[in-house]
Amino acid sequence: MNKFHPFEHEVMASQNEKEVEYNLSESGVHPLLLRELLKDNPEYIETLLSTEIDYSHAAGNPELRENIAALYSECTSSNVLVTVGAIEANYNSIRTLLQPGDEIAIMLPNYMQIWGIAKNHGLKINTFHHNQDNDWQVNLEELK
Repeated sequence: MNKFHPFEHEVMASQNEKEVEYNLSESGVHPLLLRELLKDNPEYIETLLSTEIDYSHAAGNPELRENIAALYSECTSSNVLVTVGAIEANYNSIRTLLQPGDEIAIMLPNYMQIWGIAKNHGLKINTFHHNQDNDWQVNLEELK
């Protein structure tokens, strides 16, 4: 079994993000109060209070999957998996497409989530950079 490498950005964020006045490392949005969210439609509170809290469909809401599939020719909802954000999609992609020992090319700098998944699952990681001096093109020599 591989040694587990923690996702250092998330470790740092978990320890500090609620304690700082300005968080420049966050990619999410500032939280809202439900009152702020519903201020344009206060009657919606009844709809919210009538919402059943239940497990969702594992592959995503069927209507949403149908609508996504309709955007692509020769695609059906069975070809669509809706995830809870890009983190879950990235994890599923790496774990589905690659096996331990496979190689992956990762652009740096980046958020490092895919790097951590690759490292923790025994993938060979090749990194490359975009460089302003090269008109932001991939340096193919570095990628080799």
